[in-house]
Amino acid sequence: LSLSLSLSLSLSLSPLMIRHAFPLIQSHFSNSEHQLDPSIMSGESAYEEAMTALSSLITKRTRADKNNSGDRFDLLHDYIKILELEEPISKLKVIHVAGTKGKGSTCIFAESILRNCGFRTGLFTSPHLIDVRERFRLNGVEICKEKFLAYFWWCYDKLKEKATDIVPMPTYFRFLALLAFKIFSAEEVDVAIMEVGLGGRFDATNVVQAPVVCGVSSLGKLLRSNCWRKSWHLQGRRSCFYCSAA
Repeated sequence: LSLSLSLSLSLSLSPLMIRHAFPLIQSHFSNSEHQLDPSIMSGESAYEEAMTALSSLITKRTRADKNNSGDRFDLLHDYIKILELEEPISKLKVIHVAGTKGKGSTCIFAESILRNCGFRTGLFTSPHLIDVRERFRLNGVEICKEKFLAYFWWCYDKLKEKATDIVPMPTYFRFLALLAFKIFSAEEVDVAIMEVGLGGRFDATNVVQAPVVCGVSSLGKLLRSNCWRKSWHLQGRRSCFYCSAA
């Protein structure tokens, strides 16, 4: 799968020069009403405040509970409009990876290959072990606290400001997926590698309309019953690769 992804990307992505400097976050936000406050850019208390805000998005509902409107897939399009991510997401070169198991390692393999080929990469995976920033990597490195806080509060404040009973705050994973799209588009990565989170047709990463490559790792013993749920990856006649279990 890794070699196939590399080959497909070499055909799908135009040659790009390796960038030698990160974009300046301050200049990126300079035209926004949400100006960056240096006081929120560092410090354990500031980070703990962000973690508390993030934890407030965790739902306690059961799988059968359909009363949580924040989990409706159609709301993702509202969130994207609020965050002004429609055009940035459409411009991202995305590798979209799904599967029952092995999708995280597949994403990391693809990231390593692409970085060695000179591409600037963004990687979004889940879950994390210790720190939520483990889910976001830029060029193979976990995003720093300063950048994470800047992008976190920019997204959180915008969504909070527009939140209503009809369009409530997004749930935990959906917010993190939206945050990943914001980070990768603002950091101008050459390719974003997105691991499916909850899976299925209504996964938050499915807002990507035209990934350059789709990967499906091992589907496990329930291949036949689950296959239709995975088939959305083939939409749009994109290159799709399946890797069976070793």
